[in-house]
Parts: sequence; C-alpha cells; structure tokens
Amino acid sequence: MTYDKIIFTCLILFSFTIFLYDIKSRKMKKCINNNNNIKIKIFSLLFIHQLLQVFGNFSWLFNNKNILKIYVITIILYIFFMYSTKNKCFLTKLINKICKWDNRTRFNDIFQIIGLKKYDSWNNFYHYVYMLFTIFIAIYKIM
Repeated sequence: MTYDKIIFTCLILFSFTIFLYDIKSRKMKKCINNNNNIKIKIFSLLFIHQLLQVFGNFSWLFNNKNILKIYVITIILYIFFMYSTKNKCFLTKLINKICKWDNRTRFNDIFQIIGLKKYDSWNNFYHYVYMLFTIFIAIYKIM
C-alpha cells in the first residue's frame, strides 16, 4: 500500500469516527430523534460535512501533487468564502436550521471536539494561520 493510499484510508476512517462521535452526542441525538423522517438527510449532511472538514484540514499530508494542488485551491477558496460569510458555513447553517438550533451553534468538527472552537481567537485567527501554514507545506511538496 502506498503512502497516499494509507493517508486516504486514515482520513476516511477519521471522518467516519468523528461522524459517529457527532451523531452520538446528546445534542445531535435529540435532533435526530426529533426529525426521524429526515434522519438519512441529516446523516448524509453530517458525513459529507465531516469528510470535507477532515480533508480540508489534513489533505496537506498527501504527497500526490494533483491532490495537493486541489487542496491549495480549495483552501484558498474556503478562506475567501468564510471571510465573505463572516465564518458561517452553509452546511453548518443548514444543519442548524434542520435541528432548530441557534445560528451560533458551531459544527462539531475535530477542533470543536478538542475544545479549540470555544476560543474566539481560534475561530477568527489561529485556524486561518493553520490553514495558511498547511498551504505553504502543500506548495513546498508540489515544488
């Protein structure tokens, strides 16, 4: 198995693990139970959201230059999108709407789980620094 296949497998497993953690959380369980008729939609949105956040945060680990190029472009677009929407992801807003949660409810990604999102400095500055740092790593690998 090549290095990139191992990274791909690990990222898929990591996404699935966080997805399971998220749907088992007390808040998400309540939302799922209250919206039993659209459970598949909620699961699909959450899993896609987890996949996107894991790949968006960790795809710089790949060595494949095409994947790294896609990563760099995607993260740059993501940064501009999040800046233009004042850090409001459309998937998070959609899940909040379905679950009838306050619009300030944050997505339960890895940074929420480990507690970084409770700090405004992480949400408004350090996460962007992290992404810029990983873009530089990706560009270095591409070269």
